Amino acid sequence: MPTLHRTCSMTLPGLYWFLSLSAFLVLSLPARAQNTPQIDSLQALLVTAPLDTNRVLLLADLSYAYLYLDMQASEDYGRQTLALAEQLDWPKGIALAHENTGRALWRQGDFEQALSLHLTARDQWRELGDEAKVAYLQIYIGQDYIDDGHYPEGLQYLNEALEAYERLGMKHRQSVIHNIIAWVYGNMGMEAESLEHEYASLRLSEELGDQRGVAISSSNLASHLFKEGRFEEAIAVFRRGTLVLEALGDLVNMSLMTIDIGLCFLDMGEPDSAMVYFQRSLEISTGSNNSSGIAMAYNSIGDVLAAQNKMEEALENYLLAADYFNEVANKPALAGHYAKIGRSYVQLGQYASARRYFDRAFVLNQELNSTKELNGYYEGRVLLDSATGHWQDAFSHYKLFIATRDSMYNEENTVRMVQTRMQYEFDKIEAAARAEQEKKDTLASQRLQRQKLLRNGFMGGFGVVVLFAGIFFGQRNRIRKGK
Repeated sequence: MPTLHRTCSMTLPGLYWFLSLSAFLVLSLPARAQNTPQIDSLQALLVTAPLDTNRVLLLADLSYAYLYLDMQASEDYGRQTLALAEQLDWPKGIALAHENTGRALWRQGDFEQALSLHLTARDQWRELGDEAKVAYLQIYIGQDYIDDGHYPEGLQYLNEALEAYERLGMKHRQSVIHNIIAWVYGNMGMEAESLEHEYASLRLSEELGDQRGVAISSSNLASHLFKEGRFEEAIAVFRRGTLVLEALGDLVNMSLMTIDIGLCFLDMGEPDSAMVYFQRSLEISTGSNNSSGIAMAYNSIGDVLAAQNKMEEALENYLLAADYFNEVANKPALAGHYAKIGRSYVQLGQYASARRYFDRAFVLNQELNSTKELNGYYEGRVLLDSATGHWQDAFSHYKLFIATRDSMYNEENTVRMVQTRMQYEFDKIEAAARAEQEKKDTLASQRLQRQKLLRNGFMGGFGVVVLFAGIFFGQRNRIRKGK
């Protein structure tokens, strides 16, 4: 990425990972009803379902099915699940109800209540002796902490879940967790660590033949191609990913990858092409009631308008995006987005409004302790301080901008990232060579087996001939003696 963020290029690495990973977790963990036809089917079954444990499961499935369609409905069905499970005194149903209701609250941005319910559900699954479900809840707890800006606590729970799934041999879940951890490290400005986990996720997805996982991990890795200015290569990866996700019906991640393609075109100096993809993404996200995707689309449309020096129109779209980000309490996105709005106000000469949004960004950045977002904030403050003649503050903020940038992109991190990429490529070559050798060994073994069969057949046939010859000559000799 350039030394100073351009308005159009700051979005991809950070915001994409937050949005796509939240969706990835939901769509990659055990599938339940996730579209309208399935919801209709579940509701039809619910009409005649008796007040038993099967009805509890139907209510739980409806709660989960509505998670990305109607957050309030998801919560309502979760609470209905709890009421019936408690009435039946069914511990498994109670744990499931706490789990799903917590997830609905997480979706609404009420991370504190979500965390409380998920901790309760985790303990209940532990009492029931279900280690896999305990690990599952550890992921949810980790996300509750992370999305509320508490990265160290979230990483602790995610790593515990990862260890549990490694013990259980559940590689698909391991892949999901590596992907989330990659996003966290990326948002903390720890690019080398992020890349290591992204490749770990990709390896597992490839091993499992998980098309969705491969598409998403590959696209997250393509964000590094984007930052290096390798736009054509990045576009090729994103396009392959959208085709896979469209075939799988994953509209949430498909809409985000569509934005990624547009961002590449925008940085290539083709705003009209970029706008086509951003508008397409907005249509997909609106149709699937995906507030995070809608926010991302408005944000990107604003980037096009800003690149065309239509700052007032750009600002309108940025403010719309902020409303949608607030709707889902997306703190990491808002931290960067408020700084972007601040920069827009600076360009319009509205310095008081700019300072107000920079202050909001700073408060969130203090809470998140995100090096990446702090870097964007300091860059914006340099612009504001310079525009208002506060040269000493501008110099101080510039030094902080350089310090945060260098902490993310330095020689040591670059070497680690190159090593990670090379190791991945070497592992693939080695695996291919090993597979080829195994194929040759198998063919050689088959040839040897055929040779053994032929030899044994020959020896057996020769033995039969000798036997018959012995019988023949023995009989002939007896005949001669008789004569």
